[in-house]
Amino acid sequence: MGDMMPAEAKRARVNEAYAQQSRALVEEKLILRHLPMVRHIVQKVAAHLPRRWDVEDLVSAGTLGLVRAARQFDPARGTEFSTYAYIRIRGAVIDELRQRSFVPSSVHERIR
Repeated sequence: MGDMMPAEAKRARVNEAYAQQSRALVEEKLILRHLPMVRHIVQKVAAHLPRRWDVEDLVSAGTLGLVRAARQFDPARGTEFSTYAYIRIRGAVIDELRQRSFVPSSVHERIR
């Protein structure tokens, strides 16, 4: 960008801003489209948990996993987003369970 003319530099900045905005819109669409997957995964995991567990905490963790998946997804790797997101969401939910540590390891084994 150092040897670009002012107009070219401005055009490059505009193009970069457009690309970032487009990426943000794509991420938002991916998140909204796959949000039901979070509840589905949490319901499957929660089936193996004691009833006292607050499922909404797991939904929050799963939602963060989905957001991270949307931000880090690279379509050039040839993987469907839904496959990638499923793994990331489930991993975030299981990480939340592990962090809470009062879930017995036998429950972790059943969830895997």
